Parts: sequence; C-alpha cells; structure tokens
Amino acid sequence: MNRDEVQEKIELNTEQRKAFNAFIRAVKRCKKEGVFFYSVLGNVGGLNGENVDDIMTIIEFPNADSNHPSCLQYMDFPKIYVVAEFADDNHFVKFKDSNQGE
Repeated sequence: MNRDEVQEKIELNTEQRKAFNAFIRAVKRCKKEGVFFYSVLGNVGGLNGENVDDIMTIIEFPNADSNHPSCLQYMDFPKIYVVAEFADDNHFVKFKDSNQGE
C-alpha cells in the first residue's frame, strides 16, 4: 500500500467530517467558557479554568504523592476517552482489514 492509498483510507467521509467539525466547535466553545483541558492516557477531562492555572508533575511538585489533595487521579471531573495517545516517536495506522499498510 502506498501513501496515497493510506491517505485515502484515513480521510473522513462527509458525515464524519461534519461530526469532527462539531467537535472542533465544541472545543472552541469550551475554551471560550474557560474550560481547562486535562489529557492523560487518551482521556480528555474538563476542569474549571477560572481556578486551574496549570497541571504539575511530581518533578515540579516534589513533596506531593498520590495522597495529596490536589492529585487528579482520585478527583471527580467530566472526562471522555477520545484518543490513542502516544509520545513523539513514529506512529503507524493499523487498518481493520488484513492489509496493514505494508
């Protein structure tokens, strides 16, 4: 499979494009209303941006652990799993059919 064929397989159809555009509009509205987005392991959560300035790691907050009151892993906030999240290495699409881009 060449790059053009892969590109064709990943392109959104008309209804998918409409849905994705609605998602973009929703994200823009959330930002306008002050929602602070928090993403970890493919989950995107919404926090009150009127109060939240940033999210820190254990490196930036060395005296904290999972029992600290501000540890987000145990907090209740709206979230949704939306992505297969990766670091900055190369990523490859796996298709549902038997031809995996080879």
